[in-house]
This record gives sequence, C-alpha cells and structure tokens, in this order.
Amino acid sequence: MRRGVMEEHGKKGSRAKHPRHALPALDALMTAYNDAWAEHDGKAIQYGKDDDRGTLDDLAGRMLSAFQRSEVATPTGAIVGIEEELTGELVPGVPDLLARVDLLVDAGDSLVITDLKTARSRWSAEQARESGGQVLLYHELAKPMADGRPIRLQFAVATKLKSPDVHMYEVEADPQQIDRTKRIVERVWEGIERQIFYPSPSAMQCPTCHYRDE
Repeated sequence: MRRGVMEEHGKKGSRAKHPRHALPALDALMTAYNDAWAEHDGKAIQYGKDDDRGTLDDLAGRMLSAFQRSEVATPTGAIVGIEEELTGELVPGVPDLLARVDLLVDAGDSLVITDLKTARSRWSAEQARESGGQVLLYHELAKPMADGRPIRLQFAVATKLKSPDVHMYEVEADPQQIDRTKRIVERVWEGIERQIFYPSPSAMQCPTCHYRDE
C-alpha cells in the first residue's frame, strides 16, 4: 500500500520545492490506498483488536492528510527513487545485500535517504538512534549514486494518533556505527552458514506460525 501511495505522490516530483498545489489530491492518494487493498480481496485479513476495514480507512485518510502537510511530502530537490532497490557488497565474503530505500532525493549538494515508518506515538531521539542501523547500511549502498557528495539519512515517522503527524529524525552517518553495523551483518551471516538458528517464539510477532509451539 505504501508503495502505491508513494508512487502517486512521486509523479509530482520536481527539482524545486513542490508548491502545495502540485501535490496529489488526498482523493488520489486514497485511490492508490484502495487499489492496494483490492490486491488482497478474497484473502483472509486478520485485523487488530477493535479494528476493521472502516476504522483503517479512516486512519489512512487522517495519516495521508498529515503526510501531505509534512516536510517529507515537499522535499527540496529531485525525487530519484521510490522504494529504490540497491544491491552491493558490504563485507568481503558475505553475499551482496539487497536494500529497498523508501525515498531517494537528489538535493544538489547531497543525496537524501528517507526511511518511512509508522508508529503508535512519536519516537524519541534515542529510539531513532537505536533504529539507525538500517539506514546506515543504505548509506553504504548508496555511495555510488552520491558521486562523492554527502549522504544525509533520516526517518520520517507517521504516528497513528487521533490527530496523526509526521516527524523527521536525522541519523548521523558515524563511521564507527557504520563499521559496527557491518560487523553485525558479518556475524549474522556466519551464524547462517553454521546453521545456528535459535527459536524466538512470540505471540505478538508470529501469531499465525504453525511451528511456534513445536
């Protein structure tokens, strides 16, 4: 669903700050949202407590309206990628990493990588920092596109509050943190090669897993 909405928004991308009238209408974004729902017609959808299609449609409308008013909807620069796939080697001996970057913007003097998140409430600065490993890997994979220019990293977090909003959180491309994240990737691959898989059952994360209790 997010891809369809972002692609509808991206059709209005330009090299200048988007004027408000250039943004797609809320109806157009809701159409993209509903088109994505249509792909799941006839399939079993497990709703959360107190949720149904109607409540989710209402939330989507409020969140998309907040998105339209946000900084991420009007980037300065050219939108050069929406859910852009980047592939490359991070660590020698480890298979190439495939990443899908939500939003890539060429800001002229820098390349801006934005990862979109949804959350029940606003993030803290610490939460953004702790979640930064993902975009740090994007930073490394995007270097060939940047042509030596700085790469800026940020999260755009849309809240699911009664009055949704979108907050931006910058992530510092700290070399030590990047190296630490690479080492984590390396250790994970080593564990996979050695067939070290520890079960981690969770009623929240995998409620429909048939193997959870085995």
